[in-house]
Formats: sequence, structure tokens, C-alpha cells
Amino acid sequence: MSKKILALLLTAALITSAAACGSNNEEETTTTTTVADAVVEDNADEDIADEPADDEATADLSCQELADVVINSGVEFPAIGLVEDEAIIKDVMGYDLSLFSEYSVTMHMMSAHLIELTIAKPAEGKEEAALEHLNNRMNQLKTEVAFYPEQQETADQTVVGSVGGYVYLLCCNDAAKAEEALIAAVG
Repeated sequence: MSKKILALLLTAALITSAAACGSNNEEETTTTTTVADAVVEDNADEDIADEPADDEATADLSCQELADVVINSGVEFPAIGLVEDEAIIKDVMGYDLSLFSEYSVTMHMMSAHLIELTIAKPAEGKEEAALEHLNNRMNQLKTEVAFYPEQQETADQTVVGSVGGYVYLLCCNDAAKAEEALIAAVG
């Protein structure tokens, strides 16, 4: 038991260090995405006839692109970053990655804020299990992870759902607004 606690503490220290070193890159990525979205919106007004049907447009969206939609939905986020280390996703967050064929996990790297955005495509035949897994993670955020009153308020707003072949967990302030943006993007 003490080895697990030590591993969690060391992982948290690693996340904190990585967040401190990479915060400038995360801000640039968000800015770049925002500019790219503005260009796409400008072009959409000009060439509406050339746009693919909704089914074709959403079929090519990656989980990271959908996470960017949520991040740029007008919901205020503190500095957040993409979690790329599978060990953190599996061991610290408790995700069973075999349930997903593709995924994007974004979170606030410091413990002061409780922010977690997970968007995934379930592996074939594992849609229900993936959704159940995200519901379990939501319960864990509410009962085990949220320590401070602000974190508990955020955890209580968490939404889990599925749309257009994707499953998602959105733990953030105004998660309902973030969910609306995600659903609109998927169509």
C-alpha cells in the first residue's frame, strides 16, 4: 500500500515538473488552434457548397480535435495540457486503455484545480464498457479526487456521455456548455 502511495506522490511531482516546464508550449498550442478555428470559420462562409456532408465531416475528427473544440468552447480553463504518458493515464488516473481505439486526455497539471477532459473512440464492441468505465472515473473524481470545495463544485458538474461513436468525460466548470460544443462539433 505504501509503495502505491509513494508511486502516486512521485508521479504527481513529475506532472508538476512537466507542467512548469511546458506551460509556454501549451499556451501556444491553444492560441494556434484558436487561430486555425477562426480561419476555418472564415472559409466556411465563402465555400459552403464545397463542404462535405455532416457525416463525412465528423468521421475525420480526431479525439484531440474534439478536445480542442471543448477547450475553445468559451468555457474558462486554467492552464491545461495533454497527458501523453500512458503510465500516468493508466496508473494515476486508472484508465483501461484497452477499451479505447483512440483517446485524448487533457487535464490541469496542478492540484489546485480539478480539470479533466477525456474524449475517446471505444474499441470495437467495447462501447458500453468504455462508457461504464468513464462513469466509474466520474464517481472517483467526485468521491476520491476532489479535496477542496472548489474541486468538489467542479467534480459535481462532471458529465459523461456518448455521441457519434465517441465517449467523453468532461470535468470542468460549466461542463454543460462544454458538452454542448462537443455535441455540436460531432453533429
